Amino acid sequence: MMKKQFLAGIMSFTLAASMLAGCGKDVEIDESASGRSKEIESVDNSESSSEASSETAAESASTEDNIYEAFMNGDVKVKYQNLPSKGGDALSDYLEDGKKYDINEIIKCIEDDHNTVDGEPKYCYIDCGEDGIKELLVKLDLGASSSLSFILKEFDGKLKICYSGEAWERSDLSISDTGMISSAGSAGATAHGGDFAFVNADGDYKFFYSSMTEGDPYSYYAYNEAGDMVTVKFEGLETEHFMITRYYIEDENGEDHPYYTYDMLDEDYSIITTDECFDESNPYMQRFIEAGINVYKQNEIDEMLTKKADEIGYPGGYHPYSSDEEDNQYGISLVSMEHTDVSSLCPDDQFESCRDVSLNDITGDITEYVDGIKGTRFDGHLAVFRSKNDSGDIIYSFTVDGKEAGSCIHETHDFKTIDYIQAKDIDGDGVAEILIVTYTYSSEPIIAVDFSALRYCQNENAADGSSYGIDTCYHLNNDFSWGNAYFYIEHDEALTGGNVVYVSLEDSGLRVVVDKGKKVNGAYEFDTYDVVMKLG
Repeated sequence: MMKKQFLAGIMSFTLAASMLAGCGKDVEIDESASGRSKEIESVDNSESSSEASSETAAESASTEDNIYEAFMNGDVKVKYQNLPSKGGDALSDYLEDGKKYDINEIIKCIEDDHNTVDGEPKYCYIDCGEDGIKELLVKLDLGASSSLSFILKEFDGKLKICYSGEAWERSDLSISDTGMISSAGSAGATAHGGDFAFVNADGDYKFFYSSMTEGDPYSYYAYNEAGDMVTVKFEGLETEHFMITRYYIEDENGEDHPYYTYDMLDEDYSIITTDECFDESNPYMQRFIEAGINVYKQNEIDEMLTKKADEIGYPGGYHPYSSDEEDNQYGISLVSMEHTDVSSLCPDDQFESCRDVSLNDITGDITEYVDGIKGTRFDGHLAVFRSKNDSGDIIYSFTVDGKEAGSCIHETHDFKTIDYIQAKDIDGDGVAEILIVTYTYSSEPIIAVDFSALRYCQNENAADGSSYGIDTCYHLNNDFSWGNAYFYIEHDEALTGGNVVYVSLEDSGLRVVVDKGKKVNGAYEFDTYDVVMKLG
């Protein structure tokens, strides 16, 4: 069974590192030349004959382009060898160390482990380490928002697997055109994080670090200096405004070593940690001391990461997150905010435009009813589907011309919801942005439980190994690394504590109405702020 593996990390560092992982231009996938030229059933299982034909094909490939194409056509094999770092070796769950495989045999091994590879393999060329020598990035779609990607490099006419990783519904995988690798995911409502690595010009996989943040911890499992797992108990302490982050950094022997820090939060969940918070007299610090756990200040961990980045040659080095860079980290900018009565902007008007939308299950193709699609370049090409995961959250999946283009998740919190979907070009690039709003009728007034604005990148964005991409560039819910609206709404003095009651794409930008009204003598009185934001 495919393993659902991911490491998670503190929100600010997930944001910063996702920007690092995306440095350089996005790569382009060549799907037209990909595919299996041989059916799995017709693969010759004779070890000697298959290896001989594989080596002959490899010798005839005069450039890395030719051997990569030959591999994708099923004519060349790669000798699989376990990588020193398990974190970059997802194929170890399916392949035998020291055995040779062609693309069809790799697929068969994965499918033999109760997976299904959907469609043809996708691939593109990348340049790890930016030395001008191509590597091959291959992606296998496994359905249900899952995939497996791996990087191949040619050495003297033979292929080597440099890295392999998996993505699934709650764990994203990003591979840049320069070989930088990051993943981000959620282990639940209060646990988030990511891990960061890269493949260098020599084809070596280098793990940088991973981190996971857990909020509101009643108790916490951690490793002491002896390597024993112990429980840190916070019984009797207020933990709603307290969170712990664990970092894993490799030591000189290649062993992961955990480092712990924590943060105090104010009523708006902003970090207010000071050096005094780490005094031995601090009641939270006392619990760690009692459990035999060393706790470090964030600047001490930053120093470790800076040294580690220099040691392994992490491209661009390590740059600690700075609150001064919040606007850039969140990826949006405030265009205008006006305290005025705009309560007349009612979601009911939006629902009228999409009243025929059927979003009950994955079979609900809503392309014909998406507001604003008609007349755009999406017309006749974009399809949107809705399904639910095991937690009851809504998954929106996008296809363009029948090809998977991306997905996003909205948390519904068990509310009765209705969806509004709009497409409109608000940045003037000729391609419409997509807005999805999940409203709930479980409140008065109607509020947006969650919303996302997405940017479509045709024949770009191969960070996930696909030739089509939907970039989620804006999201309300802070469970996601792109939760940039959360900064403005929850950390703006005027807006904090308000509810989003209306969202739309307009010529001026993304319009968000935040309401801080209340009931007076049994009647609800709006107190609205009209906010316009610019994406990207």
